[in-house]
Amino acid sequence: MNSKNQTSIADNLTRQFQTIMNAPLSTLRENVAGEYVSILSVSDWVHIAIIRNNEHPNRIRIEVEVSLPSGSCGESLQNSADQMDLLQGMMTHITYLRDLLKIGFKLEVIREDCLWVASYLESGYPPREVFEALVPPIVK
Repeated sequence: MNSKNQTSIADNLTRQFQTIMNAPLSTLRENVAGEYVSILSVSDWVHIAIIRNNEHPNRIRIEVEVSLPSGSCGESLQNSADQMDLLQGMMTHITYLRDLLKIGFKLEVIREDCLWVASYLESGYPPREVFEALVPPIVK
């Protein structure tokens, strides 16, 4: 992805984040843990959520979930070209997670199917570099 596209996507994520943060918690649905989860971005490989709570409404947690795309296991990987594409996608997303770690995200692997979750805790608005790093990679 070229830097112009990446900047444009980062700008869009920043605007979406501002919209989420400007929404009063009372207008959002609360989950069973007492948190308010808003989806910032979704792709086949990556889901990015903004999580807030009543106790600290300006304190946010950004969670980035990275997993294999649905349909990437079993019969869909019968030929070597599909296998190579999947491996390349995995390597690209491992690099993405590494880059998130470099700017302060914490990483954990949850569930038996190895869902990778990178999380970032911030009071107020995160710096621009966070939105630049959140831009998910594009793979086949």
